[in-house]
Amino acid sequence: MALAGRVHKAISDFLCNESCFALLIKVSDDLQPLPAITPEKHLEPDLMASLSLLDGYITPRSPLYVIIREQGRLVFITYVPFLAPQDQRKLIMDERLAVAAELGAENLLYACICKEPADILDWRAWESREASLSKFESPEHMDEGENRVVHATQGMPRFVDLGYTKHHCRLCDRRLTMPITDEAKAALTNLMSRGSTFVDVPTETITLGLSEIHALPSELPSKVSPQPSFTFYNHSESGSLIFIYCCPPDATVKARMTHTMAVPGLVNVIAREAGVEVTRKIEIDGPEDLTPDLLG
Repeated sequence: MALAGRVHKAISDFLCNESCFALLIKVSDDLQPLPAITPEKHLEPDLMASLSLLDGYITPRSPLYVIIREQGRLVFITYVPFLAPQDQRKLIMDERLAVAAELGAENLLYACICKEPADILDWRAWESREASLSKFESPEHMDEGENRVVHATQGMPRFVDLGYTKHHCRLCDRRLTMPITDEAKAALTNLMSRGSTFVDVPTETITLGLSEIHALPSELPSKVSPQPSFTFYNHSESGSLIFIYCCPPDATVKARMTHTMAVPGLVNVIAREAGVEVTRKIEIDGPEDLTPDLLG
């Protein structure tokens, strides 16, 4: 399918202006390019530092194409969050190869699919993808049986498509694990139905917010804090242990980033050492997002 003229122009302008760091294309009823993002002139071009410029755009509900300059080429990210409406999820996946073709395979360092904000905003996810990329000298050496190499259009050169991969960096998780209060750790160790924790931003310490023994799924929205917080919820019907990260859109950048960075260490290190194995992770804007369909 041919892309709309405004999308074609936005991509063409972005390709021509090497001072631009990122181009975002929003998905609603159709594709809507946003103004290209350019770092302040006094800042040195650095991927990890520039990622903070994306923070206000990467939300748990809004699918986006995220095109980022890295190593003199382009990283093409298809961001499909779990909470995005189904019709938007379908549209962004259906148009993915058309956008890749417009960018030009010769310009692409790689393409990938992300489903959580941390897949884009956390530098460890980038390191993990780069490690995967380094295994291959060129697209020709990649295994087409694993759908790692694709032709965006007939006759178009191949490009590396990493698809969607859950990123694990256990050593990084442990190294960046935040302190946790004894009260919060005890609540995790004795977890039965529900526990809520939050990060005390000034001290960067994981603190117990609320601990309850019983909470039905229908009661959960009224129990979860509307502020940036983490909730461990043992689903009374499915038996799943769900980790819920609530971060409202109006949270400060520092609160969002601090909480996001706390997640891997809390779930993969602290919780596991307390004998708590998370089955599912959910990210929400507010307690009202906790519908029966989402909780399962």
